[in-house]
Amino acid sequence: MPYFKLAAIVTLIFSITSHAVEPLELTDYAAHAKKSIEEAKAKGWLNNVDKPHFSDEDLANAKLLADSAVKISQKATLAQAGQLTAEQEKQKINLLEGADGALFISLSMPRQALIEAFKVAKEHNLTILLRGMKEGSTHISTTMKILRVISAAAKVEPNVGINPLRFEEFNIVAVPTIVLTTSDRNLIVPGTLDMDYVKAQLDGDKDRLEQVGQTFDITEPDMIKQMQAAASKIDWKEKQRLARARFWKNYKTHELPFATDSEHWLIDPTMRVVKDIKNGKDVILAHAGTVINPLMQIPAALTILVINPYSETQIEWAKQHMNKANGMYQIHITHVDKKNGWNDFTDIRNKLKVPVYVLPEQVINKFKVKATPTIIETRSDGLLQVQQFKWDDKE
Repeated sequence: MPYFKLAAIVTLIFSITSHAVEPLELTDYAAHAKKSIEEAKAKGWLNNVDKPHFSDEDLANAKLLADSAVKISQKATLAQAGQLTAEQEKQKINLLEGADGALFISLSMPRQALIEAFKVAKEHNLTILLRGMKEGSTHISTTMKILRVISAAAKVEPNVGINPLRFEEFNIVAVPTIVLTTSDRNLIVPGTLDMDYVKAQLDGDKDRLEQVGQTFDITEPDMIKQMQAAASKIDWKEKQRLARARFWKNYKTHELPFATDSEHWLIDPTMRVVKDIKNGKDVILAHAGTVINPLMQIPAALTILVINPYSETQIEWAKQHMNKANGMYQIHITHVDKKNGWNDFTDIRNKLKVPVYVLPEQVINKFKVKATPTIIETRSDGLLQVQQFKWDDKE
């Protein structure tokens, strides 16, 4: 008799209170965990890194500081590839949209020069850009505090961002440097905060001028390279192993006793639908307000076997009943040893040679399952029959 995965009839049967129960094959969770880890790696979420360390709060703050259009992980990948598509180049140029240009600075500049830079940026609609965090710091909060102090001293709040890509784009090797953007060109002027002088140079034909005045070294490390270096230290296979190990520790199971008596009872799945029930193709199976018995609407033979997977005799009992089942069937196991987790789950599946599901609480409550082994079966009269079998385990 073939085993099955959930179909519309199962959803309707489990919808006695109009909410479907959807048992999931637990091997799917391993795939989801792996996918999440790969996504974290791709996006550069750097938790628990030795040096540098970026906490969730740090990365959130960095995002607030950064130019709103900058996507560091995406651009880092592009930088590694060494090329950008035409559309990406267009997006790159638009990173300073709304500003008239950028004022590149470093915290190596004297305090008064930094204060003056903030004032100039605010007055002339420039975005202040740094290459990375303050030299020697491993938390973005340190840089933020310094920037807040400068802003308070200048009594202005210009737009400020951390964007090493812009430093590369305009070949900024010393600061302060002003990049003034017009509709058809970018004018790069290093060594000045004099915007009147910079604007006057727009009449010329040069896009980059010689250094006008004193400049300072850029002491902040490139944040993207810093994050890439940190990411390279992460053992992703170990993180995957730990994620798999944590799954069973956090997963709620419902171990049930062996049945001390044989009992059986009937469940009437008739219900009033509180909202439209749709299938995967968005076709309405039942309208809100309708009183239906799903087993009468879509007759189907269904058997659910509930067992304790650590009872070899119940494993054998399940195998026998699988062969006798009329129609579709599922095996629900009550629990898995949390210490052995995936090894035990794999072993149980291998013994039964079919997909198995961990017994969800909804099934226990809806069908009043109290002990193992138990069989839940559909009947031709539209009722569900639940049979509990007295069990004296010989193992």
